[in-house]
Amino acid sequence: MLRHIVLFALDGFPTPGDKQRHLLRIKTSLEVLPQEINVLNSLSVRLNVNHEEEYDFLLETEFNCEDCLKAYQDHPLHQRVIEDFVKPHLKSRACVDYIL
Repeated sequence: MLRHIVLFALDGFPTPGDKQRHLLRIKTSLEVLPQEINVLNSLSVRLNVNHEEEYDFLLETEFNCEDCLKAYQDHPLHQRVIEDFVKPHLKSRACVDYIL
């Protein structure tokens, strides 16, 4: 098993409320992916409530193997969420992948 953890920092929102609404849209869009992408064993999105920190949300996913992770990353539904909701506001990203 492989766990893939990504932290995202976003910017470019007129108000904190706009940012919060956008984060909820990202969360909702990502959390339906396990039903659509069969190589994805699990997925969770956690919004950071500590606004003093740089990162706004965490994405945690699990896969059977590295090839499954690659298939998920290239999947059109995953790419659509990234292109539509994450990339336009992406400030920074950090990732850790490890074997369970």
